[in-house]
Amino acid sequence: MFCEDLPPELALGKPFPQSRTDQEYDRRDLVLRNNAIEGFWAETRQHYDAEGVIVDAKNYGKEINRNAVHDFSRYLKEYGLGRFGIIAAREVSPQTQASTSQHERVQSAIDEQKNQWRNSPHKMIILLGEADLVEMLETKAGGKDPTALLRDRMFTLKSRM
Repeated sequence: MFCEDLPPELALGKPFPQSRTDQEYDRRDLVLRNNAIEGFWAETRQHYDAEGVIVDAKNYGKEINRNAVHDFSRYLKEYGLGRFGIIAAREVSPQTQASTSQHERVQSAIDEQKNQWRNSPHKMIILLGEADLVEMLETKAGGKDPTALLRDRMFTLKSRM
């Protein structure tokens, strides 16, 4: 979707859906091979040992919360596929939430995202909502780099520390 017309040195490979570990204890929603040698994906490969990018899709009606981020963090290891992952959920921005309880759940996810990075600066979890994915698709359709949004998210996370 984002990489089909990029040269291989800039792109991620075809996704492997429902990828499991050897013991089959863990099932990752999507794993994408990262062979990039330049650009954003090459930087994630270098800084986070990201030979692969793990994506967890939270496609349920309620907002993402602290537990979802904490549980996802166990997939990101110094061995295996590396320490870079994305959680895609319906909503990840507490500013757009209608109720206080919804706001608190989303904020707890963001707080856990910060905790994960604070405790392990070589581990990066990016939270994306539906609106972010639409923005990335529109950016790509406009001929621009959709990874700019990911760079912005990483900078925002680090600048709030």
